[in-house]
Amino acid sequence: MAAQKPPVSSEDAQLERMRHSTAHLMAAAVAALWPEAKFGVGPAIKHGFYYDILLPVPLGPPELQKIEKKMRELRNKKLAYVRRELPIDEAIAEMQQRNQTFKVELLALLKERGSTAVAKETGDESVVADGEGSAAATTVSFYQTGEFVDLCRGPHVNTTTEIGAFKLTTVAGAYWRGDERNPQLQRVYGLAFATQEELDHHL
Repeated sequence: MAAQKPPVSSEDAQLERMRHSTAHLMAAAVAALWPEAKFGVGPAIKHGFYYDILLPVPLGPPELQKIEKKMRELRNKKLAYVRRELPIDEAIAEMQQRNQTFKVELLALLKERGSTAVAKETGDESVVADGEGSAAATTVSFYQTGEFVDLCRGPHVNTTTEIGAFKLTTVAGAYWRGDERNPQLQRVYGLAFATQEELDHHL
């Protein structure tokens, strides 16, 4: 008999939801600063989050500070995380219109091979919406935060004001879908905690 995962506390679930929402907030900030940015995946991880991004500029400490400043501006606008479901062909058309080629790839993979294939190739289970397991997906969900729209299963916090303390920390290289033949994206890591005190303690 397979061992069962321990139940996730409501506090842990809320923290993961907030961290995932902070990843979207960061992506929204990057999109506002560099509209030509293309986005890969951006899951919550232990202590925070990351997002893989293709950008025309290398990101260093000055750029991370600039992104953080924009994130705080957007957070203070009390932007809602609005969920919207679309048939997968409409979703592909929307991401093509937005020139988000990596999202188009993920949607095509979802359509052909289902959510298990996407999670395996990207390491991000939060990308997928309502297509479960190896069954081909027919409907997917998006979340919109301000002007930024992302393919995502959710869940998220209700508005950006529910996001706690965060700090962008490092940038690493990551090949798209883990394949060195694919473009190398910039993986931006960040920390996110419920309070500034908890973030300071971790640092």
